[in-house]
Amino acid sequence: MSLDLLFTKKQQEVLKALMSDDWFIAVLQGAVRSGKTYLNNYIFLYEVRRVAEIAKREGITNPMYI
Repeated sequence: MSLDLLFTKKQQEVLKALMSDDWFIAVLQGAVRSGKTYLNNYIFLYEVRRVAEIAKREGITNPMYI
């Protein structure tokens, strides 16, 4: 599925920046209904999946997420 179907161009720019650098915290700002929460939820689920894969590789059976 193409990113163009899931995200606006601006969301794609933010997603690319977040995926290419090591961010400790990301604060998104913008107009009402601009897709901030949608993008934040996507990033959160991506991180949970990424950490779960790391835990599985390291043999951690009950990983803890913050």
